[in-house]
Amino acid sequence: MVKKQDGMFGIKLVWPGYMEDDLADRRVGFPADYDTKYDIPLNAKMFIYVTEYQAIVAVNQVTGTWDEGKRLYNPRGRFPICLPIKETFRSKVGLSKKEVQKIIPRFTTYEGLSFFSLSEGEFVELERALIQRG
Repeated sequence: MVKKQDGMFGIKLVWPGYMEDDLADRRVGFPADYDTKYDIPLNAKMFIYVTEYQAIVAVNQVTGTWDEGKRLYNPRGRFPICLPIKETFRSKVGLSKKEVQKIIPRFTTYEGLSFFSLSEGEFVELERALIQRG
């Protein structure tokens, strides 16, 4: 059995339509294999990075399991699984990719990337910067 990657803290990359999604504050979608690839437990925290804007715009906390996400939201398409979340902070300005990379130099984006794992220290530092930004 392959060991799952730690998903307690991370950056969730989302598609451009995220901002118009009525359920964006309650669930976040993932590609099909992410439930076997990542251990994203209850209370895990993730930033929302909107690819269209190339910026972190929000912070979410996981409130349910992969199975609960499938049952509650019946996701489909390119992101057929999801996690129930609650939005804990939404920025009016956001943090650009360059600002994120000043704190997390290894952060990069590429087609097919949906979740970027962070250490707790990295998460705390980015969260502080995002909240200060407003």
